[in-house]
Amino acid sequence: AHPRTGGPDLVPGGRASSSGDETPDFPAAHVADGDPATRWSSAVADDAWVQVELAAPAKVGRVVLSWQDAYAAAYDVQNPAEGATWRTAERVNDAGRGSETVWLESHAESRFLRVQGVRRATRYGYSLYGIQAYATAG
Repeated sequence: AHPRTGGPDLVPGGRASSSGDETPDFPAAHVADGDPATRWSSAVADDAWVQVELAAPAKVGRVVLSWQDAYAAAYDVQNPAEGATWRTAERVNDAGRGSETVWLESHAESRFLRVQGVRRATRYGYSLYGIQAYATAG
């Protein structure tokens, strides 16, 4: 059973950063701007990542990723406890393009959420239109 989640998307207004942007036209900030037409694109590397620092710590139970055609075939969703090392909350091995929902079984309260690439599906880098995150309810 998936955790109950609710409330507003925690990502808008968060501060995004990445392992590197393909060009200045596709910065990490685009995953957190709430605009479905803008996107982040990584350099061509399997281990590229993008992360968001949320406005306040939260126990995230559901993450929705909106992939462009250059998507990850495999990736980790990570959320470290405050001041701790990055910890994988969920690994996705059979990812696809488009909108993908990831349920997190580990509910550490954290201000950070990272999408860590494992394997690219195409010869390009990763490209994400947006990240949404919802807190566990109750």
